[in-house]
Amino acid sequence: MRIAPKALLARFALACALAIASISFLGAIRGQRRSCGAALPRNAPVLAWRLGTPEVERLRLCLDAARGLVPRGAFVGFASPDGPLDSAFFRRLWAAYLAPDLNLLSDADAHAYTRLIIACGEKLDRPGVSLLRPLPEGGLYRIGPP
Repeated sequence: MRIAPKALLARFALACALAIASISFLGAIRGQRRSCGAALPRNAPVLAWRLGTPEVERLRLCLDAARGLVPRGAFVGFASPDGPLDSAFFRRLWAAYLAPDLNLLSDADAHAYTRLIIACGEKLDRPGVSLLRPLPEGGLYRIGPP
């Protein structure tokens, strides 16, 4: 049985497209695997964080220590250093992901709803806030008199 030249050309074009797509897919996988293993620069924005990176693990360490001191479901303020691109907001999102059993509020809203603040990556030195317990990479603070 003889295959028509148009059908042969169509099969050849389909085979070439499949080969190009496969090579591109494998290249993308290799590039992604290489980038996941690479350490982020120290000043990388919070938007570039990924699970398993040192920044996320430091945040997890701080939150795990705090969760042992704060009841489940409690409303707690969360403070972290400011930075570019609304870094404190995105750190709070990461914290909410890593500690889903806590209701984390912004540091600015904490005084209206709770008396506790978890500070990760910074020390709070302001009037009306006192340190309850030091945490790895941060501290648990109380709003109000000690």
